[in-house]
Amino acid sequence: MARQPDRGGLPPPCLVIHLYPSARFSLSLQTAVAVLALVAVCLPARAQAPATPPYTPNGPALQMPEGLRGDFQWDFATYRKDDAIGAPEVPERIGSNAYLQLLYDKGPFSAGVRFESYQPPLLGFDPNYRGTGLPYRFIRYNSGMLDITVGNIYDQFGSGTAFRTYQEWGLGYDNSLDGVRAIVRPGYGLQVKGLIGTQRKFFTQSPGIVRGADVQWRLAEVPGLDSSAWAPVTLGLAGVSRYQRDDNPTYILPQNSGLISPRLRYDGKHWTATFEYAYRGQDPSAANAFIYRPGQALWAQIGYGKGQLGFTLAAKRIDNMDFRSDRNEGFNNVLVNYLPPLTPQLTYRLTTLYPYATQPVGEMGLQADFFYRVPAGRWLGSTSANFIGNYTRIQGLDRQTTGDLRGYTSPFFKPGGEVYYELIQAEAQLKFNPRLKGTLGYYGITANIPVIKVAEYSGIVYSHTGVADLTYKLPNKRSLRLEGSYLHTRQDRGSWALLLAEYTIAPHFFFSVWDEYNLGNAEPSRRIHYIGGQAGYIAGSLRVTAGYGRQRAGVFCVGGVCRVIPASNGMQVSVSGNF
Repeated sequence: MARQPDRGGLPPPCLVIHLYPSARFSLSLQTAVAVLALVAVCLPARAQAPATPPYTPNGPALQMPEGLRGDFQWDFATYRKDDAIGAPEVPERIGSNAYLQLLYDKGPFSAGVRFESYQPPLLGFDPNYRGTGLPYRFIRYNSGMLDITVGNIYDQFGSGTAFRTYQEWGLGYDNSLDGVRAIVRPGYGLQVKGLIGTQRKFFTQSPGIVRGADVQWRLAEVPGLDSSAWAPVTLGLAGVSRYQRDDNPTYILPQNSGLISPRLRYDGKHWTATFEYAYRGQDPSAANAFIYRPGQALWAQIGYGKGQLGFTLAAKRIDNMDFRSDRNEGFNNVLVNYLPPLTPQLTYRLTTLYPYATQPVGEMGLQADFFYRVPAGRWLGSTSANFIGNYTRIQGLDRQTTGDLRGYTSPFFKPGGEVYYELIQAEAQLKFNPRLKGTLGYYGITANIPVIKVAEYSGIVYSHTGVADLTYKLPNKRSLRLEGSYLHTRQDRGSWALLLAEYTIAPHFFFSVWDEYNLGNAEPSRRIHYIGGQAGYIAGSLRVTAGYGRQRAGVFCVGGVCRVIPASNGMQVSVSGNF
């Protein structure tokens, strides 16, 4: 192996930066923060780094300076046209999403920078992501009582109904706020936040300016209340506003739109409760067809857990609560707030065929969730079991159209007659013996496709899905998992069946193959097998997977936020890890 070049004592992740006198450059805020982060990493490490040890093949592959950490992911796919499943011709024949993030902590200071590259984006991701850049960089000082961040900010007030910025790599979602945030914690459970900035819009910024403040008070930290009946209570109040210049030639639009949201949380020994309400002033936008109706949201939940039993009851009402830093945007772009879903996150492949997408223009919903654990030796002999039940029903609002710019009226506590989504879930998670365990499940789903838009169908889908999932531990840290699923419906593309086998050699390797068969399609030519396979390698935090097969068209959702996945045929490779 060739001898490694001398780095002059610099640890491997540091960069050597040469600035030539004749070079012309402009120093933007983005560049300045990135350079400061690299200087914070490299210069102290250079002064303290010992001499580079001789290279040994079995030695550590990477020596990181103290305080530096990071993570990365590269998702790569190849595409070929497949008329049978509707997979399109992709001119580039490939897609590639990648990022590398570096974070540095030293005492009360921290800094970070993330490089992203989409060359071009994977199918299903917004094509506006095409390109490369440093869309995330920040410097933070946090002494405990005082916490100040300059740069990109991820944060939320309460449940997020008033304000939430976050990233979900699998969705291609990132609405980070680029600006300044200050947090003050004077003691006695009190925390005050204030922030201002503009939101990320792919590799640019949204034109609207977001301003927000949040006050939270944990009564358990107040002397005299820490042992009283008020101790489990946390109070909160959030206020958020957006400024955007009125450039609409048709309407006179409010340039400032504000939202206020009080909240209460109770965390007792066995009982929990959450109540949050939000009121937003007039905000005519493309999402609500430029009506001048105010927006409201209500979220209430109560839960109980003791020993083997647990349950939650939840309700919500959303009315005209699409709130963005650019009133002209749609899809998932530059959302200021987050509307928590009632629906549980289903994970089995066929149960995700008709996911629910939260409707910010208006919905009302109820949910009941139940959990019960049966220890081994109680009712089922040597078998232990967890029983899970869930019922969710979401309906539209009872609207009366006004015929003017107010849009409509709607009684607050009266739901509309149209059902958007309904779920009945029953699961039994069984452990028969130390080697054999499994899950048996039933999922009945009613999905109003014209409303939630998760399939190309013009009516309501009524589906019934059964799942049997068994895992058997073999000698020498090996295991075999078998999954069989069947989804029955007479609507949309008809019924589906899935068979999957997964073989694992712990702790490093796994292999899986599957066949997803659209056996109930009304068109015989569309009764297609979606066959695929995947292999993976895991070593510590490093994860490498590679697969090949057909991908049916559908929708991928996380927390009620969704993206469309077109049909495809090809190879998928993913490499991820942290250090």
